This record gives sequence, C-alpha cells and structure tokens, in this order.
Amino acid sequence: MATAATNSARRRRAADLDGERAIVCLVGEQPVPNLLPIWHLRLRQIILIESPTTKRVGDNIEALLKPQHEVLRRKIDPYDVVSAENALRTLLNDPSQPRRAATFNVTGGTKPMSLAAFEVAREMRAPVIYLQSEGSESVLHYYIFEDGNVALQKTENIDELLSIDDYLRAHGLTGSKRREATDSFHRHVFEPLRPHVSEIVSGVAVDTLEIDLVIRCVNQVGVAEVKSGKAATLKNGIDQLSTASQREYLGTYTKRFLIVDRPPEANNQRLAEAHNIEVICLQDEHGTGLSKDETKKLVQTVTQALGLTPAHG
Repeated sequence: MATAATNSARRRRAADLDGERAIVCLVGEQPVPNLLPIWHLRLRQIILIESPTTKRVGDNIEALLKPQHEVLRRKIDPYDVVSAENALRTLLNDPSQPRRAATFNVTGGTKPMSLAAFEVAREMRAPVIYLQSEGSESVLHYYIFEDGNVALQKTENIDELLSIDDYLRAHGLTGSKRREATDSFHRHVFEPLRPHVSEIVSGVAVDTLEIDLVIRCVNQVGVAEVKSGKAATLKNGIDQLSTASQREYLGTYTKRFLIVDRPPEANNQRLAEAHNIEVICLQDEHGTGLSKDETKKLVQTVTQALGLTPAHG
C-alpha cells in the first residue's frame, strides 16, 4: 500500500518528462545514484549500461522506472576501457534508435566504465554529471567540455525525491509486509523519532528479511533493530542487520542501528563495530518511556548519522 510519503515523492516527480534528451547511466551495485538524477532531470529515455554482475540492479531500476520512462539496456565489459568505449559509440550512433542529446551520469559502474563514458562524452561534447551524497544532501555536479577541456558548469542540490517504498523496490524488495510495534520499548523508540525524520516505518518483512524500523531523512535511508531485555544482550539483532546490508538486500551503504535498552555483551559490541553498526543504548525506566535526555540522544544519533544537522534533530 502506498504511504503518504510515497505519494508525495511521486508527485514531486510527476512533471512532464523531457523526451528530447536521454541520460546514459552506469549501473553499479547501488541503484539510488542513478535514480535520483533521473527523477531530478525528468528525462524520459534512460540508457542503462550494466555489466553481467549488475544485471539484477538494472532489473530493479527498470521495474521502478517503467512505464513512465523508456528504458534501454546494454551490457559492456566493465574492465576493458577500449571495449566499453566502442560499445558506447556503437549504441549511441545506432541508426535504428532515435537520436537524442545525451547526458552521461558517471556516478555508478566500475572505474573503467566511468573512464570510457567520460571519453565518449568528450567526443560527443555531451554533458557529464556526478552525484555526490554527503549527509542528507544529494549534490549534482554538472561538467561540460570547452575546447576539449572539462569544466565544472554548476552544482545543484537534489530535492527530496525518494520514499522508503521506492528504496525497497529499488533494491528488489517488493511485496513487503508491515506490522505495528508490539512491545513497549519498540513503541518508545518509534514515537520520539517520527516527528524528526522524513519517514519511518515499522516491522518491514520481505521474504526471509525482517527489519524492525526503516528510517529516511530526505534521500538517505537507515535500518534499525530494536531489542529489549535479554534479546538486547544477544547477537540476533546484529545478525539481522548484517543480513539486511548484504548485496542481495539493501547493500552496505544503508546505515544500520542497533537500539537496545541495556548494553550488549562486550563481544557483541565489538562485532557491531566491525560491521559498522551504530549501537544506541537507552534507558527505558520501568517501560514507561524515554526521558527527555534519552530521547534527545536517540534523535540526534539517528538524524546525524543520516545526515541531518543537530538543528534538524
């Protein structure tokens, strides 16, 4: 079921699409660096350049973009620059395809793919873009070629275009089921976070993957396991977060939080740190709710990790 945040993101992308230009996207392991520029520039024709190992990512991107966009896909050798250049030239000069001015997004793919795309863009005098994601901001850098030399034309921020539903679908996690928080500690974490983040959903389950919380700040997304009592001292939450960050699910760029009402065992604390999982230990006295200070710690830790400044949290 579409949430209000999902519908809001779709409305922001609903303006007329530009059918005169195309965007060439290099597909890597992360789908979002391709999706955000596509939605921001509102280009209708999308050319996905992928490798054999990123076909699954291409499948997910195509499924999310259709039917609003025309999606063309081609595989190239991800490590042979010369071969990749020739494949791109052949594709973009194909007389059977409509000739459209192309923009090259070189954010994804392998470094040789980026080099090949950059060189072909130089030959075509086509603009090149690169998405920089730091904190909650997504900054798009525009480059042009002047007398064969590259020059930075401009930078601009990408507005909030992503919903949690988009994020899950972009990673192939369709048909997710959701449940409300059932225990008091889960509710005492969920409710204080809700006013301070862009979107938060509870109890997401897809196939064998179960996540207690999925949290979004603007275009950045994190997942959290919320454990209380004896479960807080065990490694089950760490295992669930490690599974969520595997390539088959949400990937390593998704922020991860283990939120507990007592410190985990020393070995589990070290294991969480090794997996780049942020542990947030909160006191929930007698299960009656978090104090003002504990609420502040929770909100600031999560929102700062997802890129919002303390003023937002």
